[in-house]
Amino acid sequence: MKKQFFINEIPVSRVTFQWTVWSEKGDGGNWLETEELTPRKLKNRMANGVKYEDIRIATIGFEPVDYVEFSADFKDDGAHLYTNELTIEQIQAAENEYIQWEKEYEAKRTKEAELLAVVTEELPDMDPKQNRALASAMASIKPDADPEWAKEFIASMKRAAEILAEIFRKVVETVKRLAESLAKAFRQHKDKFMDAAMLAASPPPKWWHLYKHAKKARVRKKYRRKLMDNLLATLQAAGAI
Repeated sequence: MKKQFFINEIPVSRVTFQWTVWSEKGDGGNWLETEELTPRKLKNRMANGVKYEDIRIATIGFEPVDYVEFSADFKDDGAHLYTNELTIEQIQAAENEYIQWEKEYEAKRTKEAELLAVVTEELPDMDPKQNRALASAMASIKPDADPEWAKEFIASMKRAAEILAEIFRKVVETVKRLAESLAKAFRQHKDKFMDAAMLAASPPPKWWHLYKHAKKARVRKKYRRKLMDNLLATLQAAGAI
């Protein structure tokens, strides 16, 4: 027989507790975090010396109940908790809310398993974790989704992926052609490009004049190197390189 909790003889599915540990210095106790316990674990805690004044009921289901004091009687069917701080209506309302959550959770799990089977069949090469994530997402998007809807949804995703892939391919081809055109233009006019860049770096007029009009090639080469150094220094100062 599965043991469960009863509060004032009303069966409840889930109970959490909070308890305190008293300081050996005698300066009070520290309340610890709440913890979900089974009837057996609660019985063991009490048997190991936890006193009723040191433990409280924190929640019934997911409903907080303001740390209620209680006593307990452990029977064959579970832990029977008794308190004067909760009404029958409060206990039943908290239990009903938890049962409703449990039903919705189980329904969602069943739906996700149903959709996961479709996803795995339609997308056999996808990673299992991604399959589960997609099935969960579809269940959230459409809680009443059926296998036919899931197949249509995946087919739409595939079509969208194909369209995006085609767009991406065309963009890559266009960029490639543009890059080739720019590279060709640069190769054809690289001297003009470099001259324009060096001149834009505002070199001394004398350097530019000697680079362009000096009679000796050695002098023209010397001042071209100076202009290049000036261009690099300007780019570095601007943080461009």
